Amino acid sequence: MKSMLESSLVIVASPSYWGDVTGQMKVFIDRCTPYCNVRYKERVSELMTKGVAVAVRAGQNKKENENLVNTIEHFLSHLDIPLISSFTVESVDVAEDFVAKPEILNNAYTFGKSVVALLESK
Repeated sequence: MKSMLESSLVIVASPSYWGDVTGQMKVFIDRCTPYCNVRYKERVSELMTKGVAVAVRAGQNKKENENLVNTIEHFLSHLDIPLISSFTVESVDVAEDFVAKPEILNNAYTFGKSVVALLESK
């Protein structure tokens, strides 16, 4: 937790399982509760850590990925980490889907560059 809160950037990513984060991600979020601003009224992240959410799903429904982003943003907000950007990918089921759809990798690369630019501008 200390490393996460001292980082300049935290990327939280999850595949979509029935329209929400995985069970493992939910357990991680739950186990972070002792560090949340609900327990500590002062700012948790003193070094102004920024957050990014990434959601991936096999289906085509972008709205379900937006639910994941909302869950991640809610989690980060309790650590006083603002979400500065998010990235969602739909219609990806296996690694070969990335090869068959190079635009997904190009979009991810462009997204990564934009996050770096956001961090450098602050």
